[in-house]
Amino acid sequence: VNSTIFSHAAYLMMTDPATAGISDDMWATVFYHALYRLSTDSVFTDGRAAVLSAARALGLTSAQQTAIADAFDTVGIPGDAASSVVAA
Repeated sequence: VNSTIFSHAAYLMMTDPATAGISDDMWATVFYHALYRLSTDSVFTDGRAAVLSAARALGLTSAQQTAIADAFDTVGIPGDAASSVVAA
C-alpha cells in the first residue's frame, strides 16, 4: 500500500523466480550503477532503461533481464521493445 511505483517494480523483479540466484549485493550493484545512467530530468522510462542497461553490463542473463522488464511492465513503466532485453 505504501510502496512507490519504482520500489514495487524492484520488489517484483527481486522476488521473481528467474532472479532467485541474484544476491542482495548484486541487486545493490545493479541499482547503484543504474543511478549513474540517469540525468536530472530522467523519468520512469529512463529509470527502467538504466536498470536494464546496468543489468546487461553486469552480466545478468537474458531470463533475468526479462524478469526485470516484466516487473516494470507490471507497474506500468513501459520500455522500448528493441532495447528492453538483449539476447544472451
